[in-house]
Amino acid sequence: MPLIGAECKFVAPAQHGDRCEVRSRISRFGGASFVVAHEIARGDGTRLAHGTETRVWARYVNGPGTPIKSQPIPDEVRELFRAR
Repeated sequence: MPLIGAECKFVAPAQHGDRCEVRSRISRFGGASFVVAHEIARGDGTRLAHGTETRVWARYVNGPGTPIKSQPIPDEVRELFRAR
């Protein structure tokens, strides 16, 4: 799934040895694209960074090594992510 956009805002520093947690979720579905939101927090709950990435659902036109073309995201894929 090609990455077509990304952004991140750093709000607090992490220190060597900190235990950090990354939480990711799909925040938006489009017709052939979707946005994944990420949040990074230190073990004590301090928010360190947050951001998004936009990806396109795509398939190879004629197998690996050939160009890719976007396709509508199948309903069954959308439902798998909504169920969580």
